[in-house]
Amino acid sequence: MSDSREPASARARHVASGVVIRPIRREELPRVWQMLKGLAEWEKMTDILTGTPAMLEAALFAPGSTLEARVAEEDGELLGYALFYPVFGSFRAVWRLWLEDLFVRPEARGRGVGEQLLAEMCRIAIERGWFGVDWEVLDWNESALEFYRRQGAVDLGGGWKRYRLSGEAMRALASRRTVSGA
Repeated sequence: MSDSREPASARARHVASGVVIRPIRREELPRVWQMLKGLAEWEKMTDILTGTPAMLEAALFAPGSTLEARVAEEDGELLGYALFYPVFGSFRAVWRLWLEDLFVRPEARGRGVGEQLLAEMCRIAIERGWFGVDWEVLDWNESALEFYRRQGAVDLGGGWKRYRLSGEAMRALASRRTVSGA
């Protein structure tokens, strides 16, 4: 039962289709992990799926964690999930919601579940006074690209390229000594 003192984004939202969008429960992590694995398979990224359900649990439920999740449920069945967290934009000096994952099980697609999860992300961002909702989409995932366009999302483009430091390159840079006056 939700407490009326909770922010609206922490309570379940019942939508007309019978689907409920609500915060994840700890005991649902195994089912969400299976969907997360499905996302990695779809995106052809199982080679970098090195996390575990226990690691996801720690990230979501650790004291002070900023990672959150919402699930879409209908009649006790999880249909999809969204993982998100706040990101600060220095130029605007405001927060925005970073949507890390939005996944709907294949058999539940076309029923508005993804739209309801994305709508929940927008409600949360608005409720918290955040600037917007951002995410990434693989350029070959035409069905996702079309879905987001239908919702009114725009490609930020702008000539930006993504970079990452990790592994050996990250360790090598971290181990460099700082030069005085540099």
